[in-house]
Amino acid sequence: MSPSRKSGKELKGDTKLLNLLRNAVAYAESEDGWAHLSVVGSRIGNQASFDSRNYGYPRLVDLFAAIDLFEMKRINNHPLVRYKRRAAATVA
Repeated sequence: MSPSRKSGKELKGDTKLLNLLRNAVAYAESEDGWAHLSVVGSRIGNQASFDSRNYGYPRLVDLFAAIDLFEMKRINNHPLVRYKRRAAATVA
């Protein structure tokens, strides 16, 4: 049986999870703040025994989308992720 899916609010309350995700995005981001999700996932895998399924999400991209602190887009069918606060600071 898989764990129940955590809500976006529950995920945002998980400081350890958010720090892990933010740090991985920061590590992988380019000058414009966007990071390839594959690089982010590799970084997370090197940092901790992490599995998005433990939070009720079958894929890392689904977990990022649920948190709503990150922007998502696809280029040539490759998912990219960016931390929204970083994006707002870049625009300002």
